[in-house]
Amino acid sequence: MKSLNNISEVNELVTDGAVHVVLGIADFCGPCKRMRPLLEELDYDSLGFDLHMIDVQDNPTYIREFNRSGIPAFIVYKDGEYVGSFQGASDGAGFVERVNKVLDDA
Repeated sequence: MKSLNNISEVNELVTDGAVHVVLGIADFCGPCKRMRPLLEELDYDSLGFDLHMIDVQDNPTYIREFNRSGIPAFIVYKDGEYVGSFQGASDGAGFVERVNKVLDDA
């Protein structure tokens, strides 16, 4: 998982044509803290997408651009385009299922 410092870094990253999931988190978020170790254990090479994090305290408008107000919030990009989002904590398998649903619905 790579940490991104600002929205410009997100915009630059997602243009490479791969599938990227950007996780909006904050230090005060209990569910974010519980999910992080679960997400760090996943093998993203085999899953076919990359996961990145952005601190929404430092970048408060990022998740709002996608009509998300709660965290953790997950913003999904494919081929440089936004394809969907979801929010809320889950276990690793649940997270992967939710990403795949967004990609299937895109």
